[in-house]
Amino acid sequence: MNKMKRSLVLFAMALSMVFLAGTQDVKAAALKITNFKQTQASTSAVAFQAEAGTNANYYGAVLYKDAQCTQRVKTAYAASSPEFTITGLDVGTNYWVKIGYGTSSSNCTGNASTDAFEVITAPDAVTTIQFVDASEKTVTLTWNVAKGADLYLIETKDGEFYSKTNRFDLTLKIGSQAIVAPVKCLSDGTPKALGKYTSISGLSTLSSSIANDSFGLTGMNSSTVTMAIGSNAAPVYGQYWEVEGKPIKGKGKKISAKDKALYASVSAKVTKNTMYQFRVRTYVVLSNGQKKYSKWSGYKYFLKPSGGGFTSGQYGKITAKWKKLKGVSRVVVKMATSKDGKYKKVATVKPGAKKAVITKFGKKALQSYKNYYVRIEYQTKVKGKYKTSEIVTKPEYDKPVWCR
Repeated sequence: MNKMKRSLVLFAMALSMVFLAGTQDVKAAALKITNFKQTQASTSAVAFQAEAGTNANYYGAVLYKDAQCTQRVKTAYAASSPEFTITGLDVGTNYWVKIGYGTSSSNCTGNASTDAFEVITAPDAVTTIQFVDASEKTVTLTWNVAKGADLYLIETKDGEFYSKTNRFDLTLKIGSQAIVAPVKCLSDGTPKALGKYTSISGLSTLSSSIANDSFGLTGMNSSTVTMAIGSNAAPVYGQYWEVEGKPIKGKGKKISAKDKALYASVSAKVTKNTMYQFRVRTYVVLSNGQKKYSKWSGYKYFLKPSGGGFTSGQYGKITAKWKKLKGVSRVVVKMATSKDGKYKKVATVKPGAKKAVITKFGKKALQSYKNYYVRIEYQTKVKGKYKTSEIVTKPEYDKPVWCR
């Protein structure tokens, strides 16, 4: 009897070892997945691959709609290696997948991996971007809401930015183009899948103020003046510019030029011998056709002379002449001994005098048989301060004056 009990105990132990060994075999049968990687995402399909800890004839992938893997969506099969493409999915959606293996498609999902891996489909495209506002620092863009997008990627030459909504205030430092793409994120918020993007060009902020040395006259001829806006000292922002000008006193031709490309020059007919004031501003055109303007610049001044000239007289004299002037408070005559030399003031007279006779340069009398370079500056008084006419190369001081 004791021998029989001992035998039963030994048999029971043997069975226990068999069951334990069987349990270990089942656990070992669960597929160990490494290097899982989603390789493609479209609006209706995902592709992914992994490395498996075993060789098998078939691999199966079960796709779920929830991280707990209770809502089964689709099953896919692959021979030889765990590489899958699953189609017919919803746009911009998070899914979870488990992978198993077996000898055929009928038995390759029952031992699926214990780990579930997240995959996502891409969101719908951004198809339309609108330029809706501009300020001194930013431009504002809006675009269509892309189904399935969690974020939007905005890319410019300055870098990449993300927006949670379909509206963004973009700081532009360089360039004038922006690209907007919809983004689908993993459940932890990591940006993962990009949808189709679109771009917009011609963007610009507006100048807070246009410095007076960033615009001015660039030329004069017998009947017109030419002016331009540029970036000589301070940057100028905008897509277009316009200028307005008028005589300070009395009647005369007015200047009005609009819709000029930012660095295009403007030519205008003006009334001669009349002091003008002029100013500029820039603007952008929004997607709805509305114009958004910068502030006006400060005023600058110019006078287009006619009938003036220099006459070298005898006995070391040079005479500067001009005709009747309008809007001029005083005339300042300057002189140099070379064209590019330092011009020194040699006379200040009222405009009604119509001439200035120069006999000295500094404290020294003019030398006979010597060239001098003479410049006439026309000045007007504005709020107690004298403003000088713009200077461009003109016949009055382009050539030397010979003192006999």
